[in-house]
Amino acid sequence: MKIVFVNPPLDHRKHYGNFEKVANLVPPLGIGYLASTLIANGFPDVEILDSLPLDYDFDDVRRWLEEKKPRIVGITATVLAASEAALVARIAKEAAPAALVVLGGPHVTTLPEEAMAEGPYDLGALGEAEDTILEVARAVDSGGTPAWRKVAGLVFREEEGGKTVFTPRRDNKQVLDAIPFPARHLYPPLAAYKPVPASWKRFPFAHTLTSRGCPFACGFCDRGVVGFKFRAYSAEKVVEEVEEMIHAHGAREIRFFDDTFTLSRERAVAIAEGILRKGLDFPWTCRTRTDTVDRELLALFRRAGCWQILYGLESGDEKMLKYIDKGTTIEENANAIEAALAVGLRVRGDFIIGAPGETRESIRRTVDFAKKYPIDAATFHLFTPFLGSRFAKDVATEGRLRHRDFDYYRVFVDPKTARLPYVPEGFTQEEILGEIVKAHREFYLRPRFLLRNLFAVRRLSDIKRNWIAFRTAIGFYHN
Repeated sequence: MKIVFVNPPLDHRKHYGNFEKVANLVPPLGIGYLASTLIANGFPDVEILDSLPLDYDFDDVRRWLEEKKPRIVGITATVLAASEAALVARIAKEAAPAALVVLGGPHVTTLPEEAMAEGPYDLGALGEAEDTILEVARAVDSGGTPAWRKVAGLVFREEEGGKTVFTPRRDNKQVLDAIPFPARHLYPPLAAYKPVPASWKRFPFAHTLTSRGCPFACGFCDRGVVGFKFRAYSAEKVVEEVEEMIHAHGAREIRFFDDTFTLSRERAVAIAEGILRKGLDFPWTCRTRTDTVDRELLALFRRAGCWQILYGLESGDEKMLKYIDKGTTIEENANAIEAALAVGLRVRGDFIIGAPGETRESIRRTVDFAKKYPIDAATFHLFTPFLGSRFAKDVATEGRLRHRDFDYYRVFVDPKTARLPYVPEGFTQEEILGEIVKAHREFYLRPRFLLRNLFAVRRLSDIKRNWIAFRTAIGFYHN
């Protein structure tokens, strides 16, 4: 039985605005875990179509589905790709009429009834779906359509009347070591992908998720799929996956893309020590919170090959950090940056501008904080009220949500075509977009920043990456 997973085509200009040249194009690991689970459990005929690195449009997707003739089509989608996923579902129904079309990912998990009404989906798989898709495949293979109605973790619409039906809830897996590594052999080669220019040294580049769940309650974040309970692969399993990415897939650099890689300090130490013990010589990066690191841990990371760390700094204003429930302070953020720099690590910072409570003064403090330290890159994301987050509920309840047209729910926007779903009190849409433009201009066009990056050049790839980033900053400024 042929089973396929599709990551829909996206218009990079539409989704990333002026940042399209530095979009983070990496394999969507979620469907890779589903594919590997199926293969490990007796369904070997599985394929993945990742449209983005192949530059596939919807006509290409149609031809691919007509050729494959799948029995099950899985489509992954965040809210950012809701309309594209619905179009793929319609194409799937035409190109493979016998196929069961299943929607998975954050969008259907957060808004199941709305998502199921957007396209001709047969099923929606809610939350982490490894066990769900396996049971659906077994049901289809053995009993046909009615059998999957007993599978937990699903949503579907009755053919008559359109009533939305939920099957019993499925709890997330607690022991991640039982989940096979993503089926990376089903994706295009790593060389087809393009990570953010400021985030890598060597190519090809691979990334992995070594944990799921986040116990923190940041107001801007939706934890619908993975939940709040932290669960992690063992350090031994992580090192084993690292070896696979290097030896089987040709990765020359790896990013640990966990929300908080250092949430368990003991595990983080064991991973770094495992890399050293195995003699694995490769550069790697990670992202984490500033209140979960210390100088000793960061020094160990440096010895194990880590060269850069990405912190979710969010704001340079103490009141905003409290208002968004980040749970960190300006002092902790500063200490974490200084500790990383002191041991020879480089730093990237993510910030959010335009959240509820934002003022011109708080934005000024955020930009000044970013400029205070010699960090590699600062990204000033536009706050977007992604449904499922606390802030989205708050702004909707208070009548401040301007619309729910998901085609305009973007953290990177084109100022010329933007239609923001939320604008903080005291700003117009044009004014808050202007603050984003100004923040990036101030950070990236400083002579000190430009000179520091010029002197940091060690190889041709450094020149290429820095040139792309510089052109993006200039282009963003002129728009």
